[in-house]
Amino acid sequence: MWKKFLAICTVMILIVALVACSQSQNGTQPPQEGENNEGQQPSGDTGNAASDGPFGKYDPAIEVWTVFQKTDSNLSLDEGETIENNRYTQRYEQDLGIRIKYKWTAPSTQAKDKINIMLTSGDIPDMLSVDRETFEKLYSADLIEDLTPYIDKYASPYTKKYLSGEYQHALDVTTKEGKVYGIPNGVSYHEHAPMLWIRLDWLKNVGMDLPKTGDDLLKIMDAFVNNDPDKNNKKDTYAIGTYKSTPGEWMNDAFWNMFNSYPNIWIEGKDGKLQDGRFGNDYKSNTKNALLTLQGWYKKGYVNPDFMTMNYDQYQEDVLNNKCGIVFGAEWDAYGPPLLTQVQEDPTIDWAPVPIVSLGQQPAKASTSVFNCWNINVVRKGYEHPEALIKMCNLYHKLNNDPETMEFAKYNTDPVTSAAYMDLYPLQVYNPSFNYEASLAIDKALETNDPSGLCEAYKLFYDRIKAYLDNHDVTGWCDYRSYTKDGSMGVCDYYLKNKMLMFNEYTAPPTQTMIEKLPVIKKLYDETVAKVVMGENISLFDKFIDDYRKLGGEQMETEVNQWYESNGKKSINQDLNK
Repeated sequence: MWKKFLAICTVMILIVALVACSQSQNGTQPPQEGENNEGQQPSGDTGNAASDGPFGKYDPAIEVWTVFQKTDSNLSLDEGETIENNRYTQRYEQDLGIRIKYKWTAPSTQAKDKINIMLTSGDIPDMLSVDRETFEKLYSADLIEDLTPYIDKYASPYTKKYLSGEYQHALDVTTKEGKVYGIPNGVSYHEHAPMLWIRLDWLKNVGMDLPKTGDDLLKIMDAFVNNDPDKNNKKDTYAIGTYKSTPGEWMNDAFWNMFNSYPNIWIEGKDGKLQDGRFGNDYKSNTKNALLTLQGWYKKGYVNPDFMTMNYDQYQEDVLNNKCGIVFGAEWDAYGPPLLTQVQEDPTIDWAPVPIVSLGQQPAKASTSVFNCWNINVVRKGYEHPEALIKMCNLYHKLNNDPETMEFAKYNTDPVTSAAYMDLYPLQVYNPSFNYEASLAIDKALETNDPSGLCEAYKLFYDRIKAYLDNHDVTGWCDYRSYTKDGSMGVCDYYLKNKMLMFNEYTAPPTQTMIEKLPVIKKLYDETVAKVVMGENISLFDKFIDDYRKLGGEQMETEVNQWYESNGKKSINQDLNK
C-alpha cells in the first residue's frame, strides 16, 4: 500500500511541476529564522561585457539579486544544501557565471505584500517573478526593462520555440506597444481544455460505446438512469455528477460548450467586434437553449435532484457511491478525487475522457485561453545585464524541459524519493506544452513497444502506463488516462487536429468595470439558472440579459473593444483555426 501511495505522490509532484507553477502556493507555515533578512542590493557586477551566445559564461562572474518566495513550500534540500546554496545556485554559477543572491526570502503568503512595498519605494531587485497584476504595476511605473533585443540575440532555439510560431500569443501578456517586458510562464492551449469523463464500465454494462454525437450522449444519459448501469437491480443512479456553481460555473464549461456557449471569454462576433461568449448577441440564444435543456434533464432525473444545494464534498460522495457516470471536467481529473479515489478503491471501475459533442446548431468547440499565465519574470530597468534573464531561462529549459538535454531527476523530480527540486529555482519558466508533447512521444513508444527514445521524464509515465496495461497495476491508471491517445492529452490532440477550440480573444487584464461588476452579475446569473432549472419560465433569462447589460455588460463590451481596436483587431480564433 505504501509503495502505491509513494508512486502516486511521485507523479502528482511531477504534474504540479509541469502544470501548476508554484508561484501561487498557499502554504500556512510561519516564517522561519532568516526569512526576513533584508539585504543590501548591489547594482550588479559590471566587470565584464555580456558574453555572447545563449549559454555564454560571464568571467568574472556577475551577481543577480532576486527574492525567494516559496519558503512555505515543502522544499527538497539534500544534506548540505540551503536556499542560498544548492544545486541550482551552483549550476548557474558553474555554467553561466551567474551568482544568484536573495534580497529576502519569505513564504508565498507574505511575498506579494513585500513585493508591493518594494514597488512603492521603487527599490526592486535585479530580477523578479511576479503575478500579472504586479507586472502591470511595474510596467506602468516604468520600473522594468524592455527585453525584446535580448530575446532576439540570446534566446536559445528551444526558448525561442515557445515564444514564437504557434506559441507567439504567450507574449501577448507581456507585450506593450510592440515591446516585450517579461518572460511569461504558464500553460498553452495545446494541453488545456474542458472535456467529458464517462464511466467506461457502466457503458459496457448497458451495451453502449463512447459518444461520438450529441444523440449518442443523450442515449447514454438515459441508459445511465433507466438501464441499471451498476447492475444492482435498483433504479438509484443518474447520469451527471455536478454540484452548486459557486465559485465556478454550473455544469462546467464543457456543458455550455456543447451548445456553442462559451462562459467567461470574449469572441469576435459577426460584426467584427468582441462580445461575451455567453451573453453577447451571437451567443445568448445558445446559452438560453442550454439552460432549457438542463431544465429538461433535471425533470428526467439525469442529475441529482438536490444538486442545486450540493457542495463539492457531496458531489464527490455521489461519485464514490456509484450514483453517476458522467462528469464535465478537464484534463487532469484522473490525478485527483473523486475519480482517482474511486478507481483506487475499486480497480474494476474505469473513467474515460471524451471530446465534447454538439448539442447546438454548430459543431462543438471547447473554450480555452491561448496561454494561461501563472507568473512573469522581469528585469529591473537599468540593470546592467538584462540578457542574463534570457540565459537563465535557457539553462532552466535545458535542465528541466528539453527532452534532449534534461537532467530531470536531479533538477526537477526524483522518481525514487519524490523529492521536488524545481522549487529551489526562483524564476521558473516551463515548456507550456510539456505534457502534450510527452503524450505524443509516449503514444509512439507504446505503439512500437520501444521506449528507448524516451527521456527520463517521459519514461516515468511510460513505465507506469505499461504496468497498468500489462498487469492492471492501478498506480498507472491516472497516467494512462492522461498521457495516451485514450487519455486527456488524446482529447486535447483531437481538439487541435479538428480545429475544435474556441479561444478567448481578450488577453488584457480585467477592466475596472469587470472587477467591480462581475461579482454582482454572477450572483444574479446563478440565481436565474437555479430558478429556470427548477422549472420557472425561461423568460427569466431574457430579463437577466437586460439586467446584465445595465449592470455593466454594455460598459465591459465597450472597454474590451477599445482594447481590441488599439491592438489592431487581431483575431486569435482566425489565426489559430485556419
